[in-house]
Amino acid sequence: MTKPTSSAKYLLFLIIGLVLVAIMLGGYKLLSNSSISPQTQQTSYATTNWETYENQDGNYMLKYPPVWNFQSYEEKLGQPSNYKGYSLFENVALPEFPTPEPLNRVSGEIKIITPNALRGEKWKNITKQEFSNPNSDFWLKGEEIGGGPGFTYYEPKLITLNGKEWIYQKSHPSTNYELSTPNEIANNYYLFLNNPTNEILMISFYYDDRDNNKTSNIKSFDQVLSTFKFN
Repeated sequence: MTKPTSSAKYLLFLIIGLVLVAIMLGGYKLLSNSSISPQTQQTSYATTNWETYENQDGNYMLKYPPVWNFQSYEEKLGQPSNYKGYSLFENVALPEFPTPEPLNRVSGEIKIITPNALRGEKWKNITKQEFSNPNSDFWLKGEEIGGGPGFTYYEPKLITLNGKEWIYQKSHPSTNYELSTPNEIANNYYLFLNNPTNEILMISFYYDDRDNNKTSNIKSFDQVLSTFKFN
């Protein structure tokens, strides 16, 4: 019997090696697809089955989890609002000022406001450039002592959300005061609408920093925010 030459052996080993590599790559791709696909489907399912909220006065809409509640200010409190497109939302149906307020309650508000109503007459004619500059004096920073507990404002940041430039700023009460505590965090988002009255869209999300479910609630709000759009 003729023994295979060294070159024949090398060719045989090369073919076997290539086959093994192909099998390994195929298996890795299969495992990768199986691990990514359910997560993608779950995220899609979570938002497609959400409720849709529309505010005609503010001309905007968004989607939210069915366990949350969105209402206009007028519907919620039965009285007219001083702000355009004013909406309130929460994840737990409670009285307006529950005592004590449960840690797992998250809430928030959406409103369209003029810059002078937000920061005073000095800023009535603010430009988009001034608004979009986190170092502008328009943005409060550090502790602002006033009536009640006062507030601590974190450094504002210019971010991009849904293809638009927003200012994001975190804040909280500076001291314990009546029902307020420094643990009550506000994530505030501001969008310059660039219309004749320089209106600003303001979206605020409130949660308690001691809440064990805060990470999940923040994630849900981020998803809500990603669905926001003007009609």
